[in-house]
Amino acid sequence: LNRDLTGVLKPNTTYRMKAMTYKASNTGENMGKVTYTLTFDSLSHPEPYRLIKEAMDSACSYFSKYTPFIENVRVVYSAGIPTAQASYHGEMGFGANTRYMWVGTVIHELAHYFGSGTTDTWRSKFVDGVWTGASASALIKSLNGGEIRGDSQHYWPYGINQREEITNLGSQQAQEKALIDAVKIIKAMLVDDCKLPTNNTPVGLGVYGWDTRYDDLYEEVSSPNSWQDLDFTFTTGTLGSTCGVYFNRGTGYIDNWELYELSGDARLSDLKINGNSIEGFSPDVFNYEIQVDSKDPISLEAIPNNANSTLTIPNLTSIPGKRIVRVLAEDGQTLKTYTLDVVLKTGASTPRVSPLQVSPSITSGSISISGITNETDIRVYSLGGELVWHKTTTGTTLEIELENVGVYLIQAISNSSIQTFKVIKKP
Repeated sequence: LNRDLTGVLKPNTTYRMKAMTYKASNTGENMGKVTYTLTFDSLSHPEPYRLIKEAMDSACSYFSKYTPFIENVRVVYSAGIPTAQASYHGEMGFGANTRYMWVGTVIHELAHYFGSGTTDTWRSKFVDGVWTGASASALIKSLNGGEIRGDSQHYWPYGINQREEITNLGSQQAQEKALIDAVKIIKAMLVDDCKLPTNNTPVGLGVYGWDTRYDDLYEEVSSPNSWQDLDFTFTTGTLGSTCGVYFNRGTGYIDNWELYELSGDARLSDLKINGNSIEGFSPDVFNYEIQVDSKDPISLEAIPNNANSTLTIPNLTSIPGKRIVRVLAEDGQTLKTYTLDVVLKTGASTPRVSPLQVSPSITSGSISISGITNETDIRVYSLGGELVWHKTTTGTTLEIELENVGVYLIQAISNSSIQTFKVIKKP
């Protein structure tokens, strides 16, 4: 922690908070982690144990990859259970019928476990038997063009209410895709549409109590398994009774955590013309008259009080005239301007402008401009006033090829002096 960190937020002050953060995940797309605990042993019930473990392994891997749920599910075996069952964040149970000791059944029961058919929130999304949640509705439409229908406990399609919904699809590839799609629909229904809890603690930085008008500010880590910069600024208002910053650790780590006040100083410490400080300069004086001896370009240097300010310095090649130096403070909000009125001293000389030669004035090919001694802006206009050619040059001679037949005006601008020539392009 550095940069004048005080540890106490102040009202009406701009701060920057930044850190290197890392969100660890070994499970892929949605960073879930669904595991299970079997409450019976393999010696007492060897075949149920083997089949249930195999089914739980497969189903939990799908949930860990395609949903954000984090949970350890307690699994029981009782011969009196007719099929399989699960309660909301309670436990999952299997009976003696091995038909239900299968991955599809486990996916179906995990849906119950996480809220499908077991919460009022889920039931409220059905209107006249049709799912109304936007996310799952869009997903099912993309899969088969239809809609999700259901009752107070179950839904279809993709509810895997019968084993044959999957096994009748044919190839192993088709069956696996259907299982994955079924889990994605569960995630869309329960997480996206119902907003049911997942136990997946986010990883990110937050600020609380920074302004009584607003909720916490929060920046979350978006990508797993890589270090990521979180960096944001905020301006406090009226502080809450308690205020501060926090790190949601979740499955992540933090390094180089910084919080510091951004300066609102938008003043200059010095302003120089041709390397010399302007006479009478003061950081709190914002208007100056600068007298110069000639129209020759001058250099302007502005030095901010705070090195992290952003400067906008005008070009001083065209003299006389007014120029404005803008200073934007580090907080990105405070702006101050210094106005310079650059004038020629009484009796100051104007740089001599060398006459140019343009030849030939009537041509069927190119024309040549010679005698260029200073940086000169050459512009060619049609007789109707359209700019047809333009170049800035410091060379002594310039060749111009006119494409079309007609009458043209050539302007040469140097040191605020303008010379004009007329040429004719013949066939």
